[in-house]
Amino acid sequence: MAKKFTPEFKQEMIEAYLSGTSFKKLAKLYDVSDVSIRNWVEKSGGTIRPGYPQYDLEFKQKIADLYVSGLSTYRLQQDYHVDAHAISKWVKAFGYDLVPRSRPRSIEFKRKMVDIYLAGTSSYQILKDYGISPENTCRWVKELGEEIRPVTTILSANGEEKTCSMCEIMQPLDNYSLYPDGIAGRQSRCRTCQQTTRRSQTYKLSPKDFAKILESQGNVCAICKQKPMGQTGPGKGWHVDHDHSCCPAKGKTCGKCIRGILCSPCNNGLGQFKDNEESLKNALSYIQKYRENKSAIQETTKEASS
Repeated sequence: MAKKFTPEFKQEMIEAYLSGTSFKKLAKLYDVSDVSIRNWVEKSGGTIRPGYPQYDLEFKQKIADLYVSGLSTYRLQQDYHVDAHAISKWVKAFGYDLVPRSRPRSIEFKRKMVDIYLAGTSSYQILKDYGISPENTCRWVKELGEEIRPVTTILSANGEEKTCSMCEIMQPLDNYSLYPDGIAGRQSRCRTCQQTTRRSQTYKLSPKDFAKILESQGNVCAICKQKPMGQTGPGKGWHVDHDHSCCPAKGKTCGKCIRGILCSPCNNGLGQFKDNEESLKNALSYIQKYRENKSAIQETTKEASS
């Protein structure tokens, strides 16, 4: 007899996968089929990570040229989802030299980063805003005679809360996705920060831009004009919709073809139609025809009974 899983469990598995845990690891840890988890992720509108992506020669040449032009390995990883080892391999294959990226920073710049850190901004947020690694931020803090804040991921005394490593706010464990290797079996970043990072990397969408688009829609889904049912928290249950004819590849967009913000059912439904206007018109005609026939039958039945 097939196991039955609650919607809450399925959502936990989806978020754990989207946070980086593999299908096989989740299947082993939670005694659930990896095929089931894959199906749940696909139905939720999530992106399936490629197992072993294949890149053509033209793409490799492009990455190597961008690296030589001065783009950092980190930025190439963020923009093109390419492994650092692969980048190094391609650069050498095309006869280029790997160059050190440790750019000298002025004392003024270091002081600025340290002041931002001391004002309360986390090293992870500085990485996101300025491209400075947490290691460099902490090293500069020490160089300038300041003190490093304690480790950001801290578990509360009762074990029911932990501090997010990104926003550094103490929150209940339910606000974190499952991650077997993490403290208390949860991710180091809260769900809101994970969503923020994912939107920034995939859609080049800042929290401010996301809120602006949602506000322009009246804070409801652009299609059904409703809020996600049973969802709470900023950005919870929302999906960014973009023009797939502009950016057909999964996991990355140009950031300029965003059409709006949708709830999960509308996002999934639209995705099933693959933006085919003819199919959408046929679906509308199908529903209207059924309603007309239903009305006619009810009218006939009413007349016959009178």
